[in-house]
Amino acid sequence: MQQEIKKMPLIDVDSVASDLVKIKGKLTPLDKYITAPLSEVMCIGYEYTISQRGYEKRDGRYKKIGTFEKKWKVTNSETKCSDFFLSDETGKIKVIAKDISIFIFSNETQKNDKYTLYSENILIPDKEYFVIGSAVYNTDNELIITKQNPQNQLLIIDTEFYDIAFNTSRLYKIGCTFVLLSMIILLILILFY
Repeated sequence: MQQEIKKMPLIDVDSVASDLVKIKGKLTPLDKYITAPLSEVMCIGYEYTISQRGYEKRDGRYKKIGTFEKKWKVTNSETKCSDFFLSDETGKIKVIAKDISIFIFSNETQKNDKYTLYSENILIPDKEYFVIGSAVYNTDNELIITKQNPQNQLLIIDTEFYDIAFNTSRLYKIGCTFVLLSMIILLILILFY
């Protein structure tokens, strides 16, 4: 899936046709904002997780996992997103967010105590995101983006996550260049000394 997304061409909103598409743009809520559960910020969508450290749920209760481990285990998660418009400099398109998968690094809020970590990532308006989904015509003959069937995905990815996941970040390229130059210098030193 990762290679498929990387290879997909990035298109403008005004170029969308009935097909699987990848578009980069800013979000505007279609109707109303929703409230994020942890930060209580008004947003377009969120991903919220609760993780437990060193315990797991068995028979409805949390029980210690062997010796105390410093590992977090997700015990509960929730993704919620309202429908929104995705816009770029060429236009806007409606996104029906039912069953959307959210992949974001930015706009994170965390709260923890000794054994529980609460984490939330929110989708905010006027920030750029990548949306990948099926462009289809709805009953009003309007072109929208949605998750057309269970085999297809509807994803929203922030630019930070996209850069890391698809190795397009400037920092990644600088790091690769540094490693390559270091290897060349090391090879020269080995050959001539």
